Amino acid sequence: METQSVTKNLMNKNSIELAILVSHPVQYFAPVFRELAQQPNLKLKVFFGCNHGVIPTKDPNFGVVFKWDCDPTAGYDHEFLSESSIASLQGLSGVRLAFKACCMSILLTQIFSGVGRLL
Repeated sequence: METQSVTKNLMNKNSIELAILVSHPVQYFAPVFRELAQQPNLKLKVFFGCNHGVIPTKDPNFGVVFKWDCDPTAGYDHEFLSESSIASLQGLSGVRLAFKACCMSILLTQIFSGVGRLL
């Protein structure tokens, strides 16, 4: 048991932390994020600017209300940065949310680092 614990601790120290910032969940990205989340030496967190497509919302490019027929956020760690519409992510609002994602990523890195020292 002790050997497994030491090995796990070493793997945690050598792991890569990856934060991905995406405007909204897209079903075509989900398999890639799920595969990344399964990698033993990778800590993945996906930040979405909004929940467009997870709940019924009007797409500004297509002019219709839609919702994905699958769950494009299942199987990996993620966070929605706002409940705003996708159209509101343009300009300074989008920059503000990107900054928020960076701050959250730095905070999570500090938390993971602290946990690693405790193990």
